[in-house]
Order: sequence, then structure tokens, then C-alpha cells
Amino acid sequence: MNNRLFQADSAGMASSPDRKKEFGDLSKQSRWLEFSSDVIKRFSSNVSAYPDRKPVLRDDIRCPPGVLNSMAGCAYAFLANERRIIAKELKHKPLTHQFGWFNKPGFRASDDFLLIRDLPGQKDAIFELIGKLAAGMQGKDAVDYGCYEISRSQRADQSMVYTIKMTNPLVSPEVKTGKKISEQGEYAEPELTITFEDYGDQDPRTRIQVEHPMTPFDFMYEGKTEYMEDKFREMDDHFKACLGWTSDKSVEDFLVNAGALAHILARMQPVGRGNSAIVEWMIRGLAAAVGIELGAFNYETKIGWDFKAFLTPVRADYANWFAKNAFVSARYQAEFKVENESGIETKLNKSK
Repeated sequence: MNNRLFQADSAGMASSPDRKKEFGDLSKQSRWLEFSSDVIKRFSSNVSAYPDRKPVLRDDIRCPPGVLNSMAGCAYAFLANERRIIAKELKHKPLTHQFGWFNKPGFRASDDFLLIRDLPGQKDAIFELIGKLAAGMQGKDAVDYGCYEISRSQRADQSMVYTIKMTNPLVSPEVKTGKKISEQGEYAEPELTITFEDYGDQDPRTRIQVEHPMTPFDFMYEGKTEYMEDKFREMDDHFKACLGWTSDKSVEDFLVNAGALAHILARMQPVGRGNSAIVEWMIRGLAAAVGIELGAFNYETKIGWDFKAFLTPVRADYANWFAKNAFVSARYQAEFKVENESGIETKLNKSK
């Protein structure tokens, strides 16, 4: 694989301009790019063997056994393992111990950002997306659209607080009259909860909090097997569609399925920290496995793929956006394809 992107400078490697500062240390930047290139190559060479051949994992990533029963689960676990290795080597902060560490039952990942301080390059796009989600409220304090519900309240300091609960990403928005998710029972949870404290787009106090779903205890969960196993099985179809892509199809077909994976994993965030890099490695690795060369991230969108996923209720809408906008270029090149070093013929293409 001649991965020119990873041999160049770091421009476009960060998913948004706001994250470019994470590549500021030149010594760490060089090692990160080298490590990323190697991870993607090894991943691409061996992914077709999953889940028949399990990845070798560190004990300290706490991977639930059921994750390894699906192709997508094995893939994510391998990359989480690698994310932990490089985080410990480069001493990534904060909370180094949480990188690549699977969430244990009862844990709820949450991130809090001041827009002007932390997300200046995405600030305007975030305001625009929040405005679209709130556009249909028309004087109401709360509206349920089926795929998300939104409420707002004004504080004594005149700030407006919006709470957005992303619920069912597979339905189109339509005002519902049934029970809200908050009324469905003690353990009914949205896929994602966004809290937006709006003091104005020029006020440094304006902030956004992203709260991921809690990993449930076994007695709470009523799925087919275990929570993490079921979640990764749900994304297997999109994962296999990416790996089964062939050059007679459009590159956009690949990217639509890659976008669906990004949407699922952005909301789920299976590990404490490092999820974004894991997803980016996965998508670039799947692309390399089938001969698609993905260029740098597209900064013209003014928003990173992860925040766009947080603020797009419908998965199909996001997947289409991702296919058209996530990268500055995406093209098939036969010489870019990574040869399968696992010794196992790609089952997805063999069956066609």
C-alpha cells in the first residue's frame, strides 16, 4: 500500500481544524503518522479473517468476549488495542488509561466543550445545525419528532438551554404524539443526549455537552446476548458491505456504508477515549482493503464528521452527507489495494 496521505504532512489528517492542535508536537506527530500507517496496513491485510481468526488483545482494554463474535466487533477490538498502545507510548492526555478501554457496565461517556475556546472552527456550523433541529418548535417548549426530541428552557441569566435526545436514527422526522423517551421507563435511554447552553455565538460561555448512552448492567439489558455483542452485530451489515465493495460499483456506495458505521460508532462510543481515531483507522483501512484511496478530511464543511454525526438525527441523511463531504477525494486505484495477508480468501467476494 502506497499511502501517500500518511507520508505527507499532517494537514487534513485531523478530522477538523479544531483538532489540528493535537498534531502540534512534531516528534509525536511523526510517530503518530507512522503508527497510523502501520495499523491501517495490518488491519487491511487481516480484516477478512474476522471473526474466524480473533485478534490478539491486551487484557487491559477489557474487551467483552461477545464483541469478538462479529466481524465488526473483531475489527473494532483490534483497533482499540492499537489505540491504547500508542496512547500509552505518546502519553496522550487527558485520562491516558481510558484510551482504547471498553466501557464497563454503568459507565457513561460525556464530553463538554466551550465553543469559542474548544471548537472555534466548528462553532458556526454547530449553531446552524442546532438551529435546524429547533426550527419546528414554533413557540413550543418541547417537540418529539420520533428520531429525536428537543426541549428548551430559559435561565435567569437569559441563556437558552436546548436538550436534544437522539432516539431512533432509522426513522424520518415527524411530530409524534406518543410517550417521550423520558416517560417510557427507568432504563429507556436515547442513543445520545446533547445539551446546548446558548449565550450567543460571540459569548465564551456558550457550550455543548455530548452525553453517550450508559453501558447497561446485565440485569437492565434485555437483548439477544450481551449489550456490546448485540451492538456490534447490528453494524455488521454495513461493515461487510464496505469490505465486499468491488470496483464495478461507485465509490459513493462504499462511503455511504462507511458513513453509517461512523454514525453508529460516534453515538455509541464503545471506549472511554480514542473512539474518533479508531473509527478513522477503520474506515481508511476498509477502503485500503478494497483499493479505495481516501484523501484528507474536507475542512470546507466547517465541521468534523463526529460532530456532524452527533447533530444529524437520521442515519441515512448522515451517511449520504458523509459520502459526499467527508473527504476531499476518494478514488479506486488497483495499486492501492492491500493484499490479504491472512491466508484466507475474502469470503464476501468469494460468494458472489
